[in-house]
Amino acid sequence: MAEDQFLAVFGMYVLKPKIFDYLEDHINHNIRQKGEFQLTSCLDKLRQEEGITGYLVKGKYFDTGMPQFYRQTIIDFPN
Repeated sequence: MAEDQFLAVFGMYVLKPKIFDYLEDHINHNIRQKGEFQLTSCLDKLRQEEGITGYLVKGKYFDTGMPQFYRQTIIDFPN
């Protein structure tokens, strides 16, 4: 994958119950990234220890999580 490309995770998860053990460990040990408890780091640990299956979708990603990104999505989204 090129340096200027990335993968995003969106949609629905079907996870093994072990994910809650990893989340609990992060909470109990106050392990935060950017000031928040992160599901992403717990997902990576689950991936390393038990494996994860995903589905790669080809297409364009539109971000609507923050006002400036939502605005750009409205501009970029095909009519």
